[in-house]
Amino acid sequence: MSQISQSKSSENVESTSRETTYGYVIFCCVTIILFNATAPLASFGIIYGEWMSVLADETTATSMANGVFNTVMCLTGLVANILLDKWTCRDVGLLGAIFTIIGCFSLLFINDLISFIIFFGVFQGFGYGLIFPASLTAMNNSFDKRLTLMMSLSQVLLICCIMVMPHIASFVKSNFGLRGGILLMGGLSLVNIPFAILLTKFQFSYKKVPLKIEVTDKQLELLSGDHKQQVLQFRERSYSLTGYKEVEVQNPGHKTETKMSYSLLKDLKYLNMSMGLSLSFTSDMTFIAIIPVVLAANGIDPSSIALTMSIFFGCDLLARILLSVVSAMVQVKSRHIFFLGTFLSIICRIGFLCHDSLLWKTIMLGALGFLRCFIQTPLPLVVSEQYSSQFATAFSLYMVICGIVNLICGALISLIKHLTNSDILVYHLLTGCYILCVISWLAEMIVDQKKKNNEPEKPTLA
Repeated sequence: MSQISQSKSSENVESTSRETTYGYVIFCCVTIILFNATAPLASFGIIYGEWMSVLADETTATSMANGVFNTVMCLTGLVANILLDKWTCRDVGLLGAIFTIIGCFSLLFINDLISFIIFFGVFQGFGYGLIFPASLTAMNNSFDKRLTLMMSLSQVLLICCIMVMPHIASFVKSNFGLRGGILLMGGLSLVNIPFAILLTKFQFSYKKVPLKIEVTDKQLELLSGDHKQQVLQFRERSYSLTGYKEVEVQNPGHKTETKMSYSLLKDLKYLNMSMGLSLSFTSDMTFIAIIPVVLAANGIDPSSIALTMSIFFGCDLLARILLSVVSAMVQVKSRHIFFLGTFLSIICRIGFLCHDSLLWKTIMLGALGFLRCFIQTPLPLVVSEQYSSQFATAFSLYMVICGIVNLICGALISLIKHLTNSDILVYHLLTGCYILCVISWLAEMIVDQKKKNNEPEKPTLA
């Protein structure tokens, strides 16, 4: 066996990062910012539902506003990454916070649906589309070995906060009316300012450790040509969670340019994966927004709706904790987890309509909340597992596709509601998004398995 030793003075050394305590400040900032972004969607029906029914059809208006919000937020991810290439996380976060504040407080002075969609969907969607990548990039740059742990902990704390949000929104709406609810959302948006300021540019401190690598002569032979190139690819790491893959173009006397590769759009497997993820994400987010409307249409009082939504998010939290424990012991493909969660959610969505009693609907919503974890949590990991070397590009293009799907689904929901005046058909449309994901992914799995069975066995080296 040959032995290769790298001395401390050698050029190839291992860099070990020392994560400082300021990283935990970034962790707190990111958790609160994510909560402020999610809170308006979690309590949308409670605060704005009654007012929406006055302006237009409640289900149509809710789906349109949330569809525009999610579409703009997804498409803004590309703009945010361009800004993050030139500005700091603090600058991008502050710009996003300003847009969210304008969008929130402007709702106090509007009286029509179009204005509401502009200020809620466009302004707030654009603002949070900037804040999300800025805060997540700051988190990614603040932790190295503990990044996965801190992101998981942030998700758990986020769900804990969201659990109490429906109760707070219901209390404020009951005692202070619509304007009080809007002021509550505006107050949360103001909190983004100080926490965005804390998103300073963070740099690791490194120490050099000598490398001692032992390889066999056979392994040395394999480290030539294409094999060497494949090994070197593992050194790449993306520091942007929502941006594009940077491709350096060297121009003499000019700065390095960045270009985005669109070759993935020619990959049918990538398009199938992205469409499935986008359909499921859109269905999940729209379902959360309209479910209070559906419950209110069945004559359920606001306090019971708030309790039901808290149970929904509480089961989501329980599932996230359970998934974290199980994932530490058993390695399962994230795409399989996502597929199973989507399939079981279809069954529970259908079961939700089987009975109109509050107890039954609460049980079904609890089951859907539990399964929501298996859709939301592994979503970025599905992209990472299949396109690890192109994650930044793959995730950016997924966001664009997701934004387009959001827009199309919002328009379809509005059209169906206008033509049929049926909330049940809208509900079935959202379930249909899950069904399309399951069918397309299942078809891909069957085709891949057939190709694998038809491939001749490769001879093994002695």
